[in-house]
Order: sequence, then C-alpha cells, then structure tokens
Amino acid sequence: SHPRLRYVFSRKTLSMPDNWEFAWGHARGKYVLYLCDDDSYLPNTLSYLAENIIDKKKPVMSWELAQYTYPTWVNPTTCNSLVIPASQSAVKVYQTETLREDLTKFRGDRMWWPRLNNSCVEYSVLESYRKKLGRLFFPLCPDYSLMNIVFHVFPEICVVHRPLSIAGQTAEGIGASQVCFGENQTSNRFLEEFGDLKRFERCASNIPLVPNLIAMTLLKVNAALS
Repeated sequence: SHPRLRYVFSRKTLSMPDNWEFAWGHARGKYVLYLCDDDSYLPNTLSYLAENIIDKKKPVMSWELAQYTYPTWVNPTTCNSLVIPASQSAVKVYQTETLREDLTKFRGDRMWWPRLNNSCVEYSVLESYRKKLGRLFFPLCPDYSLMNIVFHVFPEICVVHRPLSIAGQTAEGIGASQVCFGENQTSNRFLEEFGDLKRFERCASNIPLVPNLIAMTLLKVNAALS
C-alpha cells in the first residue's frame, strides 16, 4: 500500500465510456493516463514521461504502441504474437488542426494518435472542458471521444515515435472484439450496454461496423463542442 495509491470501484456495471468517465472523476494528479486491463507499460514508461512531459510542462504527449495478441484471440494465425513497430527515439510536434481534419475525414488511423491509453494529458485543462461539456468520454468509443477533444483543445501535441506501452488484443477485450460483431459475446454485450444508442440512427447504414462506431462518437463530440 501507499498513501498516494487509491482503489475505487463503481458498485455497478458501467458501459465503457461511463467507466472511463468514472475513473477520470477520481483523478487527483496534474496528469492523467489510462492503463487498460489487458495492456502493459514498459519498465521505463513512467520515468520517461516524468522527464519529458511533466518536468518540461508539456500538456499532451502520446506514443506508439507495441501490440501483443493473446492466445485467446479469434484468429489462430496471430495468437501469442508480439508486433513492435519500427521506431525512432525523436519526439516530434504535430499541429492538431491537420490531425483533426485527418480524423474527421477518416484519412488513416495512426496508432500514435492520443487515445489516453497511449497518451498522458494535463488534467486541469481537460477537466475544465469536462465541466463545460458534461463529460469527456462520449459513447460509443471513449478513446476517439477523448482524441477528438484533445485535437480541438490543444493546438499541438508531442509524439514519441517508439513504443512506451504494449496494447493487448484478446477476444475478451471490448475494443479489439469490435472487429467480430455477431461472432463474439464481448462485442455483443458492449452494444447492449447502450440501449437505444445502438441504433446508429445517424450513420449511413444501421450496422455496427467499427467506422460507424467511430463516426457516431465524433458526431456527438462535435455537437457538444459547437
């Protein structure tokens, strides 16, 4: 145990966005980063962030992700494998106006875009927007919700083009399982948590495809920010 370490629980089952919102509501530090239950930091992740974002007072830093596919994954050809992206140690600065346009027009999907499970963000600035908007993690995709808000709030972000954490891909994981709708109990249960929101009424097709999940999320965030 440690006096700065706190454990909190919701006492009831929450949807993924509500769960992330609940966690944010208990944050007390100057910076926030999320670690999902099937992911892992590298041994030097926190010390690297302390030296390169906290000490230098940068508001946002994101990084590349390595990816480990668990033995339980639906595709047996990729089970129990680790993919490490080609990387470099340099930190680059990107203008978020360009990134926001790429996001809204679906021009690629870069793994270093700040999803909070691969980024560290300044608490106070985003907390002020949380109070204005009512929340930071809009359904259905909380990671893309936060990303869109970051791209609107901050004029630039710092990016480390080497992995600082490992993303787990497992059939039991909510995010990864969305590639197999109708074939996976986890993905179906994820949709059931939202009730009427699963109708995708603003999408071109009333089908729970990953692009539709992202599109609905971006539309909700943009409406709240306007």
